Amino acid sequence: IGQGSVDLGITGEDLLRENLADWEARAEIVARLGFGNADVVVAVPDIWLDVDTMADLDDVAADFRQRHGRRLRIATKYWRLTQQFFSLKHGIQVYRIVESLGATEGAP
Repeated sequence: IGQGSVDLGITGEDLLRENLADWEARAEIVARLGFGNADVVVAVPDIWLDVDTMADLDDVAADFRQRHGRRLRIATKYWRLTQQFFSLKHGIQVYRIVESLGATEGAP
């Protein structure tokens, strides 16, 4: 759709947002099929008892870098959405994205 090589497509809105930076100018959602409604969430291990908010996560990321000498790793298939959410919306800068193409909830 974004390259203009097809006339229309059936895809997830998440993929439009992730793969086309200016998707609203290049594509239009004509119909929602009501299939596969999923929430995209930020999830942390249960043992992170002190992390309830994004501000808590920012503190953990800074502390993690100071203690371990590396950035906190975030597994996701949504690079662009993750950068926008963490960096632009919440000001969190101390992280590194690790590509995960599926089943991120089970990532080691």
